[in-house]
Amino acid sequence: LFDRSTRTPLIVRDPRAKGNGDLHKGLVEFVDIYPSLAERCNLKEVPTKQLEGESFAKRLEDPTQPGKSHATTIVLRGPVKGRTVRTEQYRYTDWDGQFPELYENASDPGEWKNLATDPKYADLIADLKKKLPK
Repeated sequence: LFDRSTRTPLIVRDPRAKGNGDLHKGLVEFVDIYPSLAERCNLKEVPTKQLEGESFAKRLEDPTQPGKSHATTIVLRGPVKGRTVRTEQYRYTDWDGQFPELYENASDPGEWKNLATDPKYADLIADLKKKLPK
């Protein structure tokens, strides 16, 4: 669940979009594709309340729009479930409630220094835990 294995480029082109060819570095997830396409296609009966994703259609017009506040990933390693949440600044990972990991993205892009045991990050970790997928 390290950043290098969970990040995937997403390339979207809409011939009508003003932002075509512009790079957007904000967070987006694959669950955001359907609501985005539905919005761009002007579908009227999209069950948005049942969807986990958020439309990124506005960013196709203006890539300076902010991305999502966080993105999540789940992986199974045998009987062990790993869950991670990434924000612009941090990645927090939890392996079935054990082995917590916290990395600061800008200062530690290789995710070498685990900050999870440092007490000064306790409040941040508590907040990130709330964002972990169930």
